[in-house]
Amino acid sequence: MSLSLKGTETNGIVELSLQNNVHSDTIIITDSNGITTFKGQEIDVFDGFAADTTIKTLIIGSSVKELETRCFQNCTGLTGNLNIPNSVYTIASQAFQNCTGLTGNLNIPSSIKYLKNRAFDGCSGFNGTLTFETNSNPSAIVETYEISWNAFRGCSGFTGDLILPEGLELINAGCFVGCSGFDGTLTLPNSLKQIFYNAFLNCSGFTGDLTIPGGVITIQERVFEGCTNITNVNCYINKSIIDSGTNCFLNSGVTTIHARSTDSSWTAGSGQTIGGKTGITVIKDL
Repeated sequence: MSLSLKGTETNGIVELSLQNNVHSDTIIITDSNGITTFKGQEIDVFDGFAADTTIKTLIIGSSVKELETRCFQNCTGLTGNLNIPNSVYTIASQAFQNCTGLTGNLNIPSSIKYLKNRAFDGCSGFNGTLTFETNSNPSAIVETYEISWNAFRGCSGFTGDLILPEGLELINAGCFVGCSGFDGTLTLPNSLKQIFYNAFLNCSGFTGDLTIPGGVITIQERVFEGCTNITNVNCYINKSIIDSGTNCFLNSGVTTIHARSTDSSWTAGSGQTIGGKTGITVIKDL
């Protein structure tokens, strides 16, 4: 296997000359099979590898901390699993957008603080589970932990459960829109405060009960629209929050909502229209 360095070496550091904004502590080694290995602090290339279809396999070194904007956008030649080490704390906007050849499971390490917009948008080739590691000390996440808008839009191949981690406070607009392959349960963390519009639009494969934790203060429109296999919702929040999320249950499978027995905003009974869905029965037994 022959290896060659891309870039100019100065005092043992390889400085890349790929378009712009490249940090000098990044090393790239490419072999004859198109395997690319990254070491250093950041993959900070801003379009430097966008649409480079010659890269077949990507290995991210354990010292890498940031995967910057559009660093591998449209690298459709990438195949196999994507392993993100737990040294990484930022996956920036469009980092892997439309990398349709990536397959298998995707594990988001507990070190992640920033998962930016469209990071994995259109990565429809993933055909395993999407796992978010739980931080053993959620308070260590100083800034608000959020999944930004359209982060996993159109990742229709993911299967199994989706368990979102404690410490997560915001699920932004369109995060999981069209992720129809999930065929297990959706678990929202107790730390969650806000769910923005279209977050789970047309995630038609989710099954089982959905629990909305008591800390949620915002649900925007169409959040669970098209989730046709979620039938039962355990709702620990005031009905006004659900009502503010216009059509949040439209075209879903929801037939029953369980509310807190002490919450006067809910009225028990059948045949109610809630979140744009008709024929819902409310039971106050939580």
